[in-house]
Amino acid sequence: CHLHTSVIDGASARLAAGADSPLAARRFVLSVLARRPYQGRVNAVDAKLVISELATNAVVHAGTPFTVSVRYTGSTARISVRDWSTSQPVMRDGALTALSGRGLHLVAALAAEWGIDVDPDGKTIWAELPLG
Repeated sequence: CHLHTSVIDGASARLAAGADSPLAARRFVLSVLARRPYQGRVNAVDAKLVISELATNAVVHAGTPFTVSVRYTGSTARISVRDWSTSQPVMRDGALTALSGRGLHLVAALAAEWGIDVDPDGKTIWAELPLG
């Protein structure tokens, strides 16, 4: 795929903060998970939900270009989104009647672990999905 750069233990793609970027992020992540060492070992539905939420948050809340990465850790696939906004995500109430606010709750429910790494010029939000 011309969108990504392979690295020793993963792959990454840089995307603009556009309306079609979450779709591009999903396609990228699923294409990586179709290859070794993942090949069918990660629940694709869970991966699509996680990357959809993380990429959508980058577009809607950060409004900056962002990088999507997939990295093999041995027992998990770490999916991460790095943006260049210093505003921190907030896990909101997520009431069933609300139009939004459930994204990070979904990520937390699906991931073996998840977190936020902050640096002076942005942040990386990551989620680790178990390998089957």
